[in-house]
Amino acid sequence: MITDYKHNYSSHCETGVTSGLLRHKGIDISEPMAMGIGSGIFFTYLPFIKAQDAPMVSFRTAPTRVFKLTTQRLGVKTAVLKKFENQLDAMDSLDRNIKNGIPTGCQVGCYHLTYLPPPMHVHYNFHNVVVFGKEDGLYHVAEPVFEETQILSYEDLLRVRFAKGMFEPKGKMYFVESVTQNPDMKKAIFAGIKTSVKNMVKDPVPLIGVRGMRKLSKHMRNWPNKLPAKNAAFNLIQLIRTVEEFGTGGAAFRYLYGAFLKEAGELLKNDELLKLSFDMGEAGNLWRDLSIRGGRFVKNRGDDNYNTLADIVLECSVREEKIFRALDKIVK
Repeated sequence: MITDYKHNYSSHCETGVTSGLLRHKGIDISEPMAMGIGSGIFFTYLPFIKAQDAPMVSFRTAPTRVFKLTTQRLGVKTAVLKKFENQLDAMDSLDRNIKNGIPTGCQVGCYHLTYLPPPMHVHYNFHNVVVFGKEDGLYHVAEPVFEETQILSYEDLLRVRFAKGMFEPKGKMYFVESVTQNPDMKKAIFAGIKTSVKNMVKDPVPLIGVRGMRKLSKHMRNWPNKLPAKNAAFNLIQLIRTVEEFGTGGAAFRYLYGAFLKEAGELLKNDELLKLSFDMGEAGNLWRDLSIRGGRFVKNRGDDNYNTLADIVLECSVREEKIFRALDKIVK
């Protein structure tokens, strides 16, 4: 048992895990700061990929990328990310880490996490936890979205580490072996912002960043014309769930990134970053407005339709482009 590992409730799994692992090694970094330095804010719309039978929308980068970029930019000497072909090797490797006092992040699937309530048993393989102990064959798990630590059996932990379906985790685990104290925070913050700017407003792919939002908006207007009413409504419901729940959700990511900009602005004494932190919070409010009004529309309440909801997505793209263009000027 790693008795000195401190578990903290988090807004998002991977940023919480990243913050926890680094704090354990003496780098006191908040969850929002990990989000920003690790360039976690993102948007992609992939209509040709079906996620739970609806076009895939994601507000986050690929799993463990936040951890990888945050540790690199903070000068962490050794950060290990590893996948496994053999399930027993994966569990043996984790057991060695626990025995050696190394808390370890694991990518897992949510569907078979026994401690989650039934509504959270979804086929989502982007979740992250920290395993920090083993006693009597049971693993102690720091679950970011719970205030208290949890327990998993060997069989249950093995099952979620090798969950099947889209983006299988394949036993992926990651941990920090050693760090450089007193990292250059301004350099790390600016590097994180530059990557996010590239992802959100400079990527030429029309399905990424604000261009992806505009493509989604355009397709939403056509859903009722091209799809049966049931399918169109299902696409909208899944979009709302993505904004509110999956991977923290689009609106919550905007709030978390706004908190990063606020913290960065205070640390660097930069008033423009402080202003943009407020603007990012307003962008989050707009995404949340989409959820509320979309939910009412699905229940045949209110005056909205697919066009008015698509207008909200389009306005989100306008606001976020303005924010990231302004950030681009700051970090040049």
